[in-house]
Amino acid sequence: MGATAGDVRRAYPERRPDSHLEQPILNPPGDIEPGGDSGHITLIGLRDHLLSPWATGYEGRAVESLYPSNTDMLRKAKAQHATTGYAHAFFGEEDPMDHGLGVARGFMVDAAFDTTDGVEWSFSGRAAFYLWYAVLNHGLRVTATGGDDSMSDLRISKMPGSARTYVYTGGEGLDAEAWKRGLREGRAFVSTGPLVEMTVDGQIPGEDVTLPAAGGEVSRADGPGRPGGHARQGGSQRGRVRRAAPARWGKTGVTARG
Repeated sequence: MGATAGDVRRAYPERRPDSHLEQPILNPPGDIEPGGDSGHITLIGLRDHLLSPWATGYEGRAVESLYPSNTDMLRKAKAQHATTGYAHAFFGEEDPMDHGLGVARGFMVDAAFDTTDGVEWSFSGRAAFYLWYAVLNHGLRVTATGGDDSMSDLRISKMPGSARTYVYTGGEGLDAEAWKRGLREGRAFVSTGPLVEMTVDGQIPGEDVTLPAAGGEVSRADGPGRPGGHARQGGSQRGRVRRAAPARWGKTGVTARG
């Protein structure tokens, strides 16, 4: 999520005759709305038409009005069954609440309104964890996503694919609708390194693990999807990192007390 910014590109369905894939990749219609002070949002899979205005809140320009808000645009996108999210939301290692709410200032509002499906990491910093865990701890389900926000015509750019979203689609394979549905349901993870796998009590990301009010234990099994590279793994509670250590390749079992 979050493939474009600044000069606003639009994604259209694409099937190239020179593709070497057995099933050419379908880029679902979507766009991104640079929302001024509220943050940039992504709209993937619009079924009827692209939305405008493309930008709001830029003082001294024709689009300086703060209306429509990100929430207005996200609701219109949801009416077209789009998958939505906040792009390149937060940067650095510190709590965005202490630093002007970062880039995605409208994220908390739209999480409460259930108008955003995801919040995006574009770097490997931990700042986004503070607000993401805050919404999770209030029972609001928002999926962590990854996107590199890379454009070769901008002065600041990263390697394409440096931050990625992996979605579990089960037996549906490489299917755009299954990918979007899996993302909305939380069956996804972000990686700036290796492909990883993790289950908690046999449940994959997006599924529920319930503990009694008095607490209990869960078992965690994790490991990389393929060898090579470096990674760190850790445990957290209410957004605070409790343990961090170099990841060990191969399946491991961990028991955590609730």
